[in-house]
Amino acid sequence: MPLILFSTFKYVIPAVAIHFANIIPQSAIEVASDHSLYSLDKTVLSPSQLEDTVQEAYLSSWYQKMKLLVNTDQQYQIEFRQSKFFGANAFALPNGTIVITDDLVNLFKDNQDALFTIVLHEIGHVEHQHSMRYIAESLATSIVVNY
Repeated sequence: MPLILFSTFKYVIPAVAIHFANIIPQSAIEVASDHSLYSLDKTVLSPSQLEDTVQEAYLSSWYQKMKLLVNTDQQYQIEFRQSKFFGANAFALPNGTIVITDDLVNLFKDNQDALFTIVLHEIGHVEHQHSMRYIAESLATSIVVNY
Protein backbone atom coordinates (compact mmCIF):
# COMPACT_ATOMS: atom_id res chain seq x y z
CA MET A 1 0.00 0.00 0.00
CA PRO A 2 2.76 2.55 0.76
CA LEU A 3 4.35 1.80 -2.62
CA ILE A 4 1.02 2.29 -4.40
CA LEU A 5 0.42 5.59 -2.61
CA PHE A 6 3.94 6.79 -3.33
CA SER A 7 3.63 5.89 -7.02
CA THR A 8 0.22 7.52 -7.26
CA PHE A 9 1.36 10.84 -5.83
CA LYS A 10 4.82 10.83 -7.44
CA TYR A 11 4.02 9.61 -10.96
CA VAL A 12 0.33 9.06 -11.72
CA ILE A 13 -1.09 12.38 -10.55
CA PRO A 14 1.58 14.51 -12.28
CA ALA A 15 1.07 12.55 -15.53
CA VAL A 16 -2.69 13.06 -15.34
CA ALA A 17 -2.15 16.77 -14.62
CA ILE A 18 0.03 17.20 -17.72
CA HIS A 19 -2.63 15.55 -19.88
CA PHE A 20 -5.42 17.57 -18.25
CA ALA A 21 -3.59 20.88 -18.79
CA ASN A 22 -3.33 20.13 -22.50
CA ILE A 23 -7.06 19.61 -23.00
CA ILE A 24 -8.46 22.62 -21.13
CA PRO A 25 -10.24 24.90 -23.62
CA GLN A 26 -8.80 28.38 -24.10
CA SER A 27 -12.14 29.89 -23.08
CA ALA A 28 -11.86 28.25 -19.64
CA ILE A 29 -8.29 29.49 -19.27
CA GLU A 30 -9.42 33.04 -20.13
CA VAL A 31 -12.26 32.93 -17.58
CA ALA A 32 -10.00 31.53 -14.85
CA SER A 33 -7.33 34.15 -15.53
CA ASP A 34 -9.78 37.05 -15.66
CA HIS A 35 -11.40 35.98 -12.39
CA SER A 36 -8.02 35.49 -10.74
CA LEU A 37 -6.83 38.97 -11.70
CA TYR A 38 -10.15 40.49 -10.62
CA SER A 39 -9.89 38.78 -7.21
CA LEU A 40 -6.28 39.88 -6.78
CA ASP A 41 -7.20 43.46 -7.74
CA LYS A 42 -9.92 43.44 -5.06
CA THR A 43 -7.63 42.04 -2.34
CA VAL A 44 -3.84 42.44 -2.61
CA LEU A 45 -3.21 44.50 -5.75
CA SER A 46 -3.88 48.16 -6.42
CA PRO A 47 -3.37 50.37 -9.49
CA SER A 48 0.21 51.05 -10.45
CA GLN A 49 1.81 54.23 -9.19
CA LEU A 50 4.34 54.25 -12.03
CA GLU A 51 4.11 57.19 -14.39
CA ASP A 52 2.37 56.44 -17.68
CA THR A 53 5.51 57.39 -19.61
CA VAL A 54 7.55 54.83 -17.65
CA GLN A 55 4.97 52.12 -18.31
CA GLU A 56 4.72 52.98 -22.01
CA ALA A 57 8.50 53.03 -22.46
CA TYR A 58 8.86 49.69 -20.75
CA LEU A 59 6.01 48.10 -22.76
CA SER A 60 7.33 49.44 -26.06
CA SER A 61 10.80 48.09 -25.39
CA TRP A 62 9.44 44.79 -24.09
CA TYR A 63 7.21 44.12 -27.10
CA GLN A 64 10.08 44.87 -29.49
CA LYS A 65 12.32 42.39 -27.70
CA MET A 66 9.52 39.81 -27.55
CA LYS A 67 9.25 39.77 -31.34
CA LEU A 68 12.91 38.77 -31.50
CA LEU A 69 13.08 36.33 -28.59
CA VAL A 70 9.84 34.42 -28.33
CA ASN A 71 8.53 32.25 -31.15
CA THR A 72 4.96 31.48 -30.11
CA ASP A 73 1.36 32.11 -31.07
CA GLN A 74 0.53 32.97 -27.45
CA GLN A 75 -0.29 36.63 -26.88
CA TYR A 76 1.28 38.19 -23.82
CA GLN A 77 0.06 41.26 -22.01
CA ILE A 78 1.86 43.07 -19.20
CA GLU A 79 -0.04 44.66 -16.36
CA PHE A 80 1.60 46.89 -13.76
CA ARG A 81 0.25 46.86 -10.22
CA GLN A 82 1.22 48.13 -6.77
CA SER A 83 1.25 45.56 -3.96
CA LYS A 84 2.46 45.67 -0.41
CA PHE A 85 1.55 41.98 -0.11
CA PHE A 86 3.72 40.75 -3.00
CA GLY A 87 6.50 43.35 -2.77
CA ALA A 88 9.01 43.16 -5.63
CA ASN A 89 7.50 40.35 -7.68
CA ALA A 90 6.04 39.23 -10.99
CA PHE A 91 3.68 36.42 -11.86
CA ALA A 92 1.96 35.00 -14.91
CA LEU A 93 -1.67 34.04 -15.30
CA PRO A 94 -2.53 31.05 -17.48
CA ASN A 95 -3.82 33.22 -20.35
CA GLY A 96 -0.49 35.03 -20.80
CA THR A 97 -1.14 38.09 -18.65
CA ILE A 98 2.03 38.96 -16.75
CA VAL A 99 1.66 41.12 -13.67
CA ILE A 100 4.71 43.09 -12.57
CA THR A 101 4.73 45.04 -9.33
CA ASP A 102 5.96 48.61 -9.12
CA ASP A 103 8.52 47.55 -6.51
CA LEU A 104 10.10 45.12 -8.99
CA VAL A 105 10.28 47.78 -11.71
CA ASN A 106 11.88 50.20 -9.23
CA LEU A 107 14.32 47.53 -8.02
CA PHE A 108 15.59 46.99 -11.57
CA LYS A 109 15.21 50.53 -12.93
CA ASP A 110 18.95 50.64 -13.64
CA ASN A 111 19.05 47.15 -15.18
CA GLN A 112 16.08 46.61 -17.47
CA ASP A 113 17.66 43.49 -18.97
CA ALA A 114 17.34 41.77 -15.59
CA LEU A 115 13.67 42.71 -15.51
CA PHE A 116 13.21 41.33 -19.03
CA THR A 117 14.80 38.09 -17.86
CA ILE A 118 12.17 37.85 -15.12
CA VAL A 119 9.42 38.45 -17.69
CA LEU A 120 10.86 35.68 -19.89
CA HIS A 121 10.87 33.39 -16.85
CA GLU A 122 7.16 34.11 -16.36
CA ILE A 123 6.54 33.39 -20.05
CA GLY A 124 8.13 29.99 -19.46
CA HIS A 125 5.45 29.28 -16.86
CA VAL A 126 2.72 30.09 -19.39
CA GLU A 127 4.32 28.11 -22.22
CA HIS A 128 4.66 25.02 -20.01
CA GLN A 129 1.18 25.46 -18.52
CA HIS A 130 2.47 25.36 -14.94
CA SER A 131 -0.62 27.07 -13.50
CA MET A 132 -3.05 24.67 -15.12
CA ARG A 133 -0.90 21.67 -14.18
CA TYR A 134 -0.79 22.87 -10.56
CA ILE A 135 -4.58 23.20 -10.49
CA ALA A 136 -4.97 19.73 -11.99
CA GLU A 137 -2.50 18.21 -9.51
CA SER A 138 -4.28 19.86 -6.59
CA LEU A 139 -7.66 18.63 -7.80
CA ALA A 140 -6.41 15.07 -8.40
CA THR A 141 -4.65 14.99 -5.03
CA SER A 142 -7.83 16.15 -3.27
CA ILE A 143 -9.84 13.44 -5.01
CA VAL A 144 -7.36 10.71 -4.09
CA VAL A 145 -7.08 11.87 -0.47
CA ASN A 146 -10.86 12.13 -0.11
CA TYR A 147 -11.30 8.70 -1.64
